[in-house]
Amino acid sequence: MNNKLYSAAHGRMRSLALESLARLEAKLNSVDPNRLDREIVDSIIKDAQDLAQLEGALLTMQQYFNPAPPEPELGPPEEPMVVTPEISPTYKKSIEENE
Repeated sequence: MNNKLYSAAHGRMRSLALESLARLEAKLNSVDPNRLDREIVDSIIKDAQDLAQLEGALLTMQQYFNPAPPEPELGPPEEPMVVTPEISPTYKKSIEENE
């Protein structure tokens, strides 16, 4: 796989998605409630659809061409270490205090 081409396509789709999001936010924050018409609503719907389509395309591309690294295989669990007063001065001190 050509990593540079993948990165370029991914970056371009991401920038287009951010552009759609910015347009959508700008329209939703600046619409005059006295001037709501079909054109504005249709424009908001188109921006939302563009955003959803681009986000879906990004996810699909990541799933097919940028898979997560395989999880490491876990071996058998190690035996727990037995703490004795000889290895742990703190443990030795707590035993002496409790006696």
